[in-house]
Amino acid sequence: MLDSTDGQHPSRRAFLLSSLRGAGGGWLALHLPVLGALSGCAREASLNGEPLRFFRPEEARVFEAMTERLIPSVEGIGAREAGAVHFADQGLAGFFSGDAEFFRSGLSELVDAGFADLAVDDQIRYLEGIEDTPFFGFAFALTVFGTFSDPRHGGGRQDAIHRIYGIEHRPGWEPPFGWYDAEVAS
Repeated sequence: MLDSTDGQHPSRRAFLLSSLRGAGGGWLALHLPVLGALSGCAREASLNGEPLRFFRPEEARVFEAMTERLIPSVEGIGAREAGAVHFADQGLAGFFSGDAEFFRSGLSELVDAGFADLAVDDQIRYLEGIEDTPFFGFAFALTVFGTFSDPRHGGGRQDAIHRIYGIEHRPGWEPPFGWYDAEVAS
């Protein structure tokens, strides 16, 4: 990504964006076990009908509307059906509690704007206007993690990841598993 006046070196902005992407990948790699455990807790809370721990009712309604725009329902499955709100709720009440007030502050702007009651096109325009903010990035990450968590770890409800991507869910593998089993199997 060259974005400079001389055409040969990346600009400071391009360098910083590349660095931030790398840092985000590193953060994700370090926190995958926590995210897996979080998805399991969210699934249990949702299935048991437990009340939301972080979100107030209107906040949950607005965040659910936001998740529907980020990963809309296609053929009956999307972020809402996968329980992304429950995942975010568990995270903001637990592991991400240090970011809870930051998140609530960003979400309050959507609540004040009546986001959940806007027409779909207006919701999309609103989100396009905030997509470069830290709040949006965090909300988007929670939505993606909540939707695409592996069901065997208690994540995405209704087998969301497999239904959205149209892949067959196979909970087990059959031998040969790899090159090391090929010789034994023959």
